[in-house]
Amino acid sequence: MPGRHSAAQITTYFQEWVVPHPRATAAIETAQKLREHKQLIKPGTEARAAMLLADSQSGKTHTFQHNYLPNFIVPECRAQGLFRDDVEDHQIIKLQDKVIRMRAPPKPHLGAFAAAFLGGLRCPHRYKGAPLERMERGYDVFERKKAELLILESADHLTKLADRRTEDEASQTQDVLKEMIERGIPILFVGLPGARKVLSELQLGHRTEEIIFDPLSVDELADFIAGIDLLLVHYGIFNDMSDLAEFAPYLKIGCKGQIGVTSNLLMYAAISASAQGCRKIEPRHLYRAADDYLVRLNFSVNPFPKKAAA
Repeated sequence: MPGRHSAAQITTYFQEWVVPHPRATAAIETAQKLREHKQLIKPGTEARAAMLLADSQSGKTHTFQHNYLPNFIVPECRAQGLFRDDVEDHQIIKLQDKVIRMRAPPKPHLGAFAAAFLGGLRCPHRYKGAPLERMERGYDVFERKKAELLILESADHLTKLADRRTEDEASQTQDVLKEMIERGIPILFVGLPGARKVLSELQLGHRTEEIIFDPLSVDELADFIAGIDLLLVHYGIFNDMSDLAEFAPYLKIGCKGQIGVTSNLLMYAAISASAQGCRKIEPRHLYRAADDYLVRLNFSVNPFPKKAAA
């Protein structure tokens, strides 16, 4: 019933809901392909890589954190009997070794990168030893765990900076990245479009596949928000469907086809409508959410006609 869900509850739902869309499907298929290749090659054989580069709020992180790991890796781990039945999904995500996730450090020096790599592998004493010694330890652990994929997030952090010292440090890290792939560690680079410069410097084009993660078209966006509409009713936030797909052209303009931005706007509209005890999201809630979110952040103009505010 409207009004029974707090703003925090609705926010949590939107963070965790998974609505399939073509960009996420392509990303997951590529991740699975990299894993299968790792399973087939002999130890030490050069691995493959892929890159997913898109603007902030495009939905790339959500694709892996809330879709790929819970809906593909967790069921696989359960089917293989790797965890007891009473181990919860979020614990499996944290403890599984099939897909290792790490975040590139803000500064691209090798010591921080090696520590982040060991941290992703849940290794103790990740700052112990020289950077190259830590990397060797990481290689051994990756193979011992029979890990199949490394997702390297914030890859744009590895771009060479202006001064000579940081440029040299970034060069060392980039050399190590190339070595990781050559030694059989498949890497999925995830980051902002600026990471393209890093990957170009690595000269990995012949062994790296690019995952296209462009903004959704109007029709794709309509399918996506129709899925959210169904979830809003299924979870009891509203009694009636809001016919959100009808607003796809406006949302395409205001949110520029970006999944994360669209989801945020609908979340704010849902919070407002629920707090007012409405049976569904109405145009006035969308108009107000666009003003309070898109316009306030100077992301875009309010795409909804003023009459919608009434």
